Formats: sequence, C-alpha cells, structure tokens
Amino acid sequence: MQLAADGTRTFELWETSASPVESVQLEFTLSSGSVATWQDAGGLSPGWISMANTGISGQFILGSIGKTALSAGPVKLGNLTLTAPTNPQHFELLLTAGQLNNDTIPTFEIASDCTTTGLEGLYQHINMPDGIYALTSTKVSGTAEADAVHANDALAALKMAVGMSPNTDGSAVSPYQFLAADHYCPTISQINSIGYKHGSLGLCQQNS
Repeated sequence: MQLAADGTRTFELWETSASPVESVQLEFTLSSGSVATWQDAGGLSPGWISMANTGISGQFILGSIGKTALSAGPVKLGNLTLTAPTNPQHFELLLTAGQLNNDTIPTFEIASDCTTTGLEGLYQHINMPDGIYALTSTKVSGTAEADAVHANDALAALKMAVGMSPNTDGSAVSPYQFLAADHYCPTISQINSIGYKHGSLGLCQQNS
C-alpha cells in the first residue's frame, strides 16, 4: 500500500492461484467518502478485459475475463486507488466477496487508524476491528527533541522508582505512567541499591 500526502491510498492487486485463471470477480466495501479508480496492469494476457464498477457509493466491484487465461502463480492484476475517506484518520477496505474461476476467495479486511498525541502525552484508537496491527509513530517537523522530556518527568520517574505516587492528588499510578517511565516495579531491595535516586528526592538511605 502507498499512502499519499492527501490521504489517497494505492493498492496492487495480485492473483496467486496455483492454476491458470480465466476469470476474476472481486467486491470491496470502502470507507465512507472514499472513491475508487482502477488501472489494469501492463502485460496481461492478450484479450484480457476488465470492467470496474465505481459508481456505487461505498463499493468497488471488479470483473475480469479473458480469451487467454492468466498464467498460474503471482500475476499483477492492476492498481486500485482510493481517495481519502470522509474521516481521514480512519480507513477500512473489506473484500466482501471474490472468485478466481469457480474458486471462492477468503474475505479479508484492511484497517488503519491515526491520531495525534495530546498535550498530556496520551492517545487512543477507538472502534477498531479485531485483528493484528502494526504501530508506527512520526514526529512533527520542527519539534525540538529537548522538549520531549522535562525535569518534572524525570522527577515523576524517580518518585515511582521509590514507591511514591507522582500525582499531585496522591492517586494511584496508572499503567500508562509506568510505561512512560519505562518502569518495571522493582523490589524494595533493588530500589535501595540505587542510592542516587533517594538522594535526588531528599530521602535518607540506610545501608544494612
């Protein structure tokens, strides 16, 4: 998948049948507001014809047939390009039905979600379909690296290391705060072996 700056996504569609393919039928459900265009790949079998229906809102239907079958193995059918959906932060593409010759293709779904980290450093993804996702991050251009961690952040991590709550209201430390501090909840003996943390908090360390 290729993602353009304007939110347009381009997918390459391939058939990988173990036998020659004489016909293809694919039906996709698109994200709301996304519009599809189709471009046949070059080098397809002579007489291979594709008909793309892009006139149904929220759908893309492709039918292809040829006098000469496509060869077995990986063959690129073409490029499917989808404009940005109405909600540019959430994208879904679902294959609802498909056939190669008379063989049914298993359905699948592709989904992506993007969000911007808030001033408090938190973010969330909601209403995501079940599945396996890869998480990536990008930094806003011009953001100074030195501003990423402040003295208050370091103090909060030190408080957590000695079993104190960094929250001004004394509330319990949340799992997100443990993750942000890269903190693994050490034992008391492990904490006491790090004397400088005690000193930085004005605590007295007693060696046994």
